[in-house]
Amino acid sequence: MMAAPIRHITIIGAPLLCSLAAAMMSARLPGGACKLDIIQSGEDVSGFVYSRPNIRHVHQLLQITEDELRRKAGAEMIMALPYTPRGGDMFYAPLGDYGRARSGCDFQHYWHRAYTAGQAKDIAHYNLALRLNSAGIALGAAPKDLPSIDPAYRFDTAKYTALLGDIAQAAAPLTLHSGDNIDMSIADNMRREIRLSGHALHSDLIIDLRADVRASIWTENYVAVQTKSAGLNQLSGVTLFVVQSAIERLFSLWPDTSYGAAECREYNRLAAEEGAHINDMASLISAGFKAEDISVRLARKIKLFRSRGRLSFEDYDIFSKAEWMSALRAGGINQAGYDRLADRERLSDIQHWLAEISQKIDAQMNALKGNM
Repeated sequence: MMAAPIRHITIIGAPLLCSLAAAMMSARLPGGACKLDIIQSGEDVSGFVYSRPNIRHVHQLLQITEDELRRKAGAEMIMALPYTPRGGDMFYAPLGDYGRARSGCDFQHYWHRAYTAGQAKDIAHYNLALRLNSAGIALGAAPKDLPSIDPAYRFDTAKYTALLGDIAQAAAPLTLHSGDNIDMSIADNMRREIRLSGHALHSDLIIDLRADVRASIWTENYVAVQTKSAGLNQLSGVTLFVVQSAIERLFSLWPDTSYGAAECREYNRLAAEEGAHINDMASLISAGFKAEDISVRLARKIKLFRSRGRLSFEDYDIFSKAEWMSALRAGGINQAGYDRLADRERLSDIQHWLAEISQKIDAQMNALKGNM
């Protein structure tokens, strides 16, 4: 006999995160198929919140236009994300590449060869996203012959919360509750039960966006999503990403009320992979981190970069090579050498190529400044 479908979903957490999850849920579920209960904490919604580039997938799903984002959410397109190490100086991680790869060899190898010979500027000069960020200019896409960019957004938190909440309200039966008097217990069948102000609230699926865990975890009718770890506060845009990713992953393994063990294990495996990379980045940018406190994966990444500037990219890593390079360099970890494949070309040719990239970026910057 088939188990009953999911009919009642409860989402618990901060107003913005609840609104994001509810809007995504309402867009994916047929009208009226599920009832949503939203239990919001009393967290402040003032100020601004950053996204990562993939938030555009959510906007496409919800059919929100760029104009609506500007008008209704106070959205500003951004070219780099500010990272704030504990006890350290803030730096910008670019949302775009350093230079361009050449003949199968990453840009930093050619750059390092020329730089150590006194024939190149600082590597940040060859990153269009960083140059745009410094000038306070936004650009949706880079011209074909320039280093790529992949913009994100900064939103007015209250306005973005309201926009997503309105979309969710319009698409699905939805009830808002205050989270001031919430109790959660585990029944004999290992499923979670919620009581609000002493009254039971039936739920087939509980999505808890308040978790301080190393990664999202799904057990029976309960999904705990990592949003409260200290490291996330240092990584702009990651909290929204974690919620978006959790909801997308959940839909790719959408359950019924039997909560299949295979689906739960796969969800947890993928969430753990993703969470490990996030925790590695948080560890890396923690000022004064100790080698013995970091993961084997991060230690390997540091050694590879420090040796010859190599940047490995692994499955479910949410950060680009440019972001990792920026974080490594901000932490005082610099490459000592380069991939010897960069020796295939004459130094004069590399110097000419770097000058050409620099000139094209300069020309683009001057053109954009002229249009301001």
